[in-house]
Amino acid sequence: MFFKADTSIRGNWRDHRLTGPRYWFEPALKKAKVRNFTWHCLRHTFASRLVMNENLRTVQELMGHKQISMTVRYSHLAPQHQLAAVERLAATSPVPETTNSTATTTATEQNESPKQEAAFVH
Repeated sequence: MFFKADTSIRGNWRDHRLTGPRYWFEPALKKAKVRNFTWHCLRHTFASRLVMNENLRTVQELMGHKQISMTVRYSHLAPQHQLAAVERLAATSPVPETTNSTATTTATEQNESPKQEAAFVH
């Protein structure tokens, strides 16, 4: 959503210095009637959305954190994202056939059936 360039949001650039996001962010929130939201909330949103597609180390560098524990504190995964990750893992894992015998085999049996062994190689 874009706001009209009026003085209630933008101010007079000749009279005010741009000192940071509070110059425009807080008046924009007030005009949009958004409550209980701060500039800092955007850092959590950035980290949470980024960690869904990038590794934690990359997110750490982009956030400027010295320790990965701080990145973990900022990154919140949605339950649906966690469930999707487990489902992807389950879909790629081989499911052993169930039989009445035990699942153990000897080294000789493994060498005799290379087709079964190849099914478990990734």
